[in-house]
Amino acid sequence: MNDYDRSDVMPASATFMYHAMKLVEASPNRERLEALLANPGIGTQEYLPHTVSNCFGTVCYVLGMDDHNPHNRPRFVHRYFMEELLRGNCEAASYKEAVNGIVSFLAENRDGTGHRMVHAGVFLGQTPTKSLVIFHQPDSGKPFRLEGIEDAFPDYCDAHCIGFHRVVRPVPLLSDKNYTAKDAAR
Repeated sequence: MNDYDRSDVMPASATFMYHAMKLVEASPNRERLEALLANPGIGTQEYLPHTVSNCFGTVCYVLGMDDHNPHNRPRFVHRYFMEELLRGNCEAASYKEAVNGIVSFLAENRDGTGHRMVHAGVFLGQTPTKSLVIFHQPDSGKPFRLEGIEDAFPDYCDAHCIGFHRVVRPVPLLSDKNYTAKDAAR
């Protein structure tokens, strides 16, 4: 038995976390991921009055696409900015090509005219037990988490609802010049 095969002595959740943390350690975004995992409650705290971070802001922060952020932590980023980021800085990819990229979750528009992005996370890769691991903030103002996609969002786990994206231009997209508290209220 090697160091990585400890399934005989570890419960399933501990096995998942062991392998998921190996993916965090291998990530080029390791510092930010480890800092947020060490303090997951920061996602519940306001950084501006009545404003907490969300999943899109967490993705931008972890991937370094929000380096002009004066708060030095995830913040609220509107879905429209996230969609712009995907169009201008990313390309669709298989999950194997999107490691340390973005995973997006779509839902059908209420009027039945297509889909809209409802959630996003940082895709860290696949464990030896085949779990697809994401780091995300489950909802605005919720603690950050490391989870398997299939556990976090079982209703979204089909080919039409999940998109994997490889970052091709990792430049800071957001700045206070194009992002204001007014945008957070949209």
